[in-house]
Amino acid sequence: MKDAEEKKVPVRRSRKKSEAGVIPVKRRRSSQATHVVNLKEPSQVPEEAPVPFYQETVAPKKNLPFALRLYKRIALTFVIGAVLVLAAVAYFATVKLDVVVTPKVKPLNATAVFNVYDRPENYELPPLSILGLVREMESEYNKTYAATGSKVIGAEVSGRVTILNKYSKDQPLVATTRLLTEDNQLLRLKETVLVPAGGSVEADVYGDTVDPSFTLADARLTIPGLWAGLQDKIYAEAKAGAVAYKEKKLLSITQSDIDKAIDASKQALVEKAASEIASVYSAYDEKLYEIDEQSLSFVVDGKAGEEKESFTIDMKAKIKVVAFKKDSLANLNETALESVLSEGQSLVNESEASTFSVKSADIVNNVAEVELEAKGEGKALSPEALVDRSKLIGLNRAQIESYLLSLENVASYELYFAPSFVEIAPALVDRITVRFK
Repeated sequence: MKDAEEKKVPVRRSRKKSEAGVIPVKRRRSSQATHVVNLKEPSQVPEEAPVPFYQETVAPKKNLPFALRLYKRIALTFVIGAVLVLAAVAYFATVKLDVVVTPKVKPLNATAVFNVYDRPENYELPPLSILGLVREMESEYNKTYAATGSKVIGAEVSGRVTILNKYSKDQPLVATTRLLTEDNQLLRLKETVLVPAGGSVEADVYGDTVDPSFTLADARLTIPGLWAGLQDKIYAEAKAGAVAYKEKKLLSITQSDIDKAIDASKQALVEKAASEIASVYSAYDEKLYEIDEQSLSFVVDGKAGEEKESFTIDMKAKIKVVAFKKDSLANLNETALESVLSEGQSLVNESEASTFSVKSADIVNNVAEVELEAKGEGKALSPEALVDRSKLIGLNRAQIESYLLSLENVASYELYFAPSFVEIAPALVDRITVRFK
């Protein structure tokens, strides 16, 4: 009991009201012994048990060693780097771009000049020269041309009809004999004719009146001056349009008539010469010719303003002739075309429609300068010469298409991405291929 009395009893003290603001504190409840009190026996009531209290505790902080923390950082960096490397390897191993292009075939035109020497076969030729013929021949031509100048001096209804005689005797018909159509249009014979028995003749007729509205269809014309019994045996027939209203014109030569006739005569003279050249120089497969304008002369049997229905031109001139064999030119046509090819282009077609023209011809020294105009087609030599793969790196579809459209030698293109949903060009040139369709 004495020990119990000496034991200090905790005193309860009222808590002061907390002021605004609470600081949370982690507390741990202390475990206390449990006492059983018998209410029926007050004498056995133990002394007042001590009031439990809360004790604040703080968990100790665990510090990892520095080496362990460094190791974890290195391991994490390694893992992330490995993942990135694997991703890059997978990207470069699977992503690629295949560009299929159709090159544009472009026309080529080139010229080359060479000399033709009219010399013996053993003549030592200078460079860019071949053997051939350089000659001169004379050609003549004449033709009559119609005058087109006109002046109206009158008008008439005129034409031709056929007179038939189905009687047993010849029938003479004098000039001015009347011919009458079924609708009473009157025509007259211009000249006296004799219509044989059982036969027919054609005769010129004219109208009794000058009517611009006169027309005549297919018609049968009677001859009122004959005995009535002969009119169904002797009569005339006319075709539609055979007799019509016509103006009387006085024709004359105009200066335009003369100029056109001169040009036509020159052309005809050259064509005549060409026919002669083809026959005389048949051993040569290329024959060139032209008029020597200084030697051209002509005579016109009329002058501008002269009243004539036609006039005649007599023309003559000297024709320069240059002839040679095409196989003497070797590969001059191809060489000329290759000289105009762009870098990276190749000749794909050499046209046979190449032409030649005489630039000059020295008839005295028998030397001519000839120009060759070669035609052909060219296209890109290789896909790499057409498309620069390095310019496609990292571009998306729209950018690639814009670049390909800017290339003048690309006719069309197709893009194939792998995988198909990644429409971006690879970052490596080796993963980009370009090929012809």
